[in-house]
Amino acid sequence: MLHTFNTKKMIKDFGGRTQTALKLRQHGFDITVDGIDKWNKRSSVPFKALTTLQVIAKNEKIRFDMMDYIEPCT
Repeated sequence: MLHTFNTKKMIKDFGGRTQTALKLRQHGFDITVDGIDKWNKRSSVPFKALTTLQVIAKNEKIRFDMMDYIEPCT
């Protein structure tokens, strides 16, 4: 069975597109809101961004479990 990654839900959990981009930039990951939009179009997030988001989540006490965003393809 194939699965997809719900990038929109993940971005929402980090405060939306602008806040996600801002938080990533504050942690040294160079990205724009347009870059975040590309994740949604591809339903894919670069590994380096995911690891940075994991650090942000830990620092901000945000639940961040990859299984919350993995969904079966419809």
